[in-house]
Amino acid sequence: MDIKEQVRYVNNELGKGFSITKIEKTLKLGKDTLRKRLNKQGYVYDKMQKQFIISAINKNIDKEINQQEEIKTNNNQMSNLEGFTKEEIKVLKQIIKEKSVKNNNGLKKLMSDDYKTTTLEIEINLGKALEEYCYENKLTKKTVINQALINYLNIQK
Repeated sequence: MDIKEQVRYVNNELGKGFSITKIEKTLKLGKDTLRKRLNKQGYVYDKMQKQFIISAINKNIDKEINQQEEIKTNNNQMSNLEGFTKEEIKVLKQIIKEKSVKNNNGLKKLMSDDYKTTTLEIEINLGKALEEYCYENKLTKKTVINQALINYLNIQK
């Protein structure tokens, strides 16, 4: 079952009133396994909707991939570059461009998927504001803090 089918199934079960824990037990999965798998694929649990939704960051990438699939179906003429159409190459370049950040030399460097766990102490009001911002924009704290640090460090150089 692909990830979209899994999300549809889980959301359907959630719509019937089952909890994530109950669904995990039905599927014979360990505690938090389902949530972690879906989070790794870019889905977050929306407590208001009681559904798994694609995170705001992955919406753009998912949109680009869907456009790529449409282009692939609509445009069967292939370019000379290993079977990709010119439109597919354009979409792939755009995805890479969006996931790129500049390092201190001004050269593009792809963002890493490796993370280090760190504990931070922040003001209570700042923490509440961060939680509210993340909830409203369907982002994770990790994403917001990483982007803020990147922006801050680039300004300081």
